[in-house]
Amino acid sequence: VSKGADVDWVDFRDLPDLPDWDDKFYDSYRDRINNADGLVISTPIYNYGPSGKVLQFLHGTLDNEDQQYKPYSLLSGAGSPRSALALSGLATSLNHEIKGIGIGGGVQVSGDDMDLKTGIINNKILTRAQQNADKLLQVANALRTKESAYREAYLYGAAIAKARFGNV
Repeated sequence: VSKGADVDWVDFRDLPDLPDWDDKFYDSYRDRINNADGLVISTPIYNYGPSGKVLQFLHGTLDNEDQQYKPYSLLSGAGSPRSALALSGLATSLNHEIKGIGIGGGVQVSGDDMDLKTGIINNKILTRAQQNADKLLQVANALRTKESAYREAYLYGAAIAKARFGNV
């Protein structure tokens, strides 16, 4: 539930195949990400990692000064609870590439969390996802209205690192 937030949905099933992704393709999505106050990224887990299509999309659209300090939340679907750590690499990339602000732990649906016949997801999973979404909206609003110290804390740390180590 978006709780009144504007949502810009990108369904990877509707995107062209990877070889057709050119600079114009990436530029159009980069603009959408630049204008977003936060990101919710959902991906299937294959072989203990996010889908290649999602990773390629993010690598082509992220790493931009205009995208720094965006709060994000991660969601995944996997065949087994053993894949619970599969999103940690993606979270690390977001933290480093755009100085992202991770909201809550990633929420994973696996095994008995969803009835494949009805599509009904376990209420505990839905509650965790909703809590992350609520917090994401709260942080995004604070950053948008400058009622937060996240950005200032990062800039302060970067200034100390630059003074100590030079241009980092």
